[in-house]
Amino acid sequence: MKKVSLIIRGLYKNARYDLRRLQKQFGIHPHTVRDWVKSGLPVLQKRPIWLFSEDIRDFLIDRQRRNQIELSPTQFLCLKCRCGKSPRNKSVYAEHKGLTLKMKAICETCNTLMNKAVSSKKPRKSIPMFKRITLEQLRILQSPNSSLNLEIADPRLVDNFSRCEVQLKLFEETQK
Repeated sequence: MKKVSLIIRGLYKNARYDLRRLQKQFGIHPHTVRDWVKSGLPVLQKRPIWLFSEDIRDFLIDRQRRNQIELSPTQFLCLKCRCGKSPRNKSVYAEHKGLTLKMKAICETCNTLMNKAVSSKKPRKSIPMFKRITLEQLRILQSPNSSLNLEIADPRLVDNFSRCEVQLKLFEETQK
């Protein structure tokens, strides 16, 4: 994503580009440009390939918009499912890093680790209330043997974000 936005910003207005110039200026491999042409990027000349800067910009912006996934505040992006998913048991590990709140959760369908970063500049209404858990408990939830009804609420195990009651009886029973 970052590289695409750098390309969009770095293109000269009303300029022609060939494969060598794109490779030198942006580090784009010629096969990537050929794939773009096969995907619908208009060309000025086929051999050698010449492209117009405005066509490249429009193509990349359109492609970015098509690939965006809208998420609600209670959803995380699961890379395995390729869509927005709610965290398993509404349990989230959260830590502050600078001005952002970094959250980790487990996908409720495929059991994959999901990440989400929320800026502290956004209003608090946009950050939903989750059960906050420790990293250890997150790993327990991710393990295939964990129960879906595992309730986590021990104040000693939960970080300072919340005051929940903890019952790890299910986990202790699976250990026996």
